[in-house]
Amino acid sequence: VVRAVLDRCDAVLNDERGDGNISLLDAIFGRADAASALRDPAWAQPAIFAIECALTAMWSGVGVRPSVVVGHGPGELAAAWCAGVFELEDGLRLAAARGMLAAAGDAAATGTPRNGGHGPADDAPDAFGAACAQISVSPPSVRMLCQVTGRLVPPDRMLDEAYWREQARQPESRPRHPRALADLGVDLALEIGPQAASAPVPLRDWPEAARHGDTAFAEAVASAYEAGLPVSFAGLFAGEERRRISLPGYPFQRRRHWFDAAP
Repeated sequence: VVRAVLDRCDAVLNDERGDGNISLLDAIFGRADAASALRDPAWAQPAIFAIECALTAMWSGVGVRPSVVVGHGPGELAAAWCAGVFELEDGLRLAAARGMLAAAGDAAATGTPRNGGHGPADDAPDAFGAACAQISVSPPSVRMLCQVTGRLVPPDRMLDEAYWREQARQPESRPRHPRALADLGVDLALEIGPQAASAPVPLRDWPEAARHGDTAFAEAVASAYEAGLPVSFAGLFAGEERRRISLPGYPFQRRRHWFDAAP
């Protein structure tokens, strides 16, 4: 599931940039000359979007789907994709253009050339506007907290070019999201990002106590089940060849087949 999403995102970015030097997958997995690419927002932001969408799809495959979504920075693009605002390919194009815009801002702040190395060209703002104008958006099909306002996206608000331009200029508003989520009746938070698998935590403990580390996905799914989320364990082994076997439901009837030693 994860590979399918990452491959789709990789194909889009290859078509968009087409320089043939490195790919999105090269940047994500630190291959060869791309090991330092994620220091550049032009690569980091589409990478974050791709990984978060891939993990969201993996959780969806085991039946864990959100009642409310929220994101920060490029993560809000992944949240919008999860809420059905736009297709995966459109979201990746927007994340890539947003990253180019951020890289242009970094270059301007440090006085470095904008068109050197992996940096964006001078027309990054225009490219961002063009990417925004080309995406097709729909109202969220899942409740979505807005980074700009900290409140739910109104039913009549389309997350169009004007919104994403404003979102790219606004600082992240993470501190006010737990209270907003609590007001919506949310009691469990599942954080999805480019870290190891995260298990659900009570909202009162999020985000400070979000459990990351070396948790395997199967263990995170088990924690979700323990927390009361509806889990489809069949999805945990999708694409694998497995079969059920029958085990005895009673203690083994042990019999000895050894001769006793002669006295």
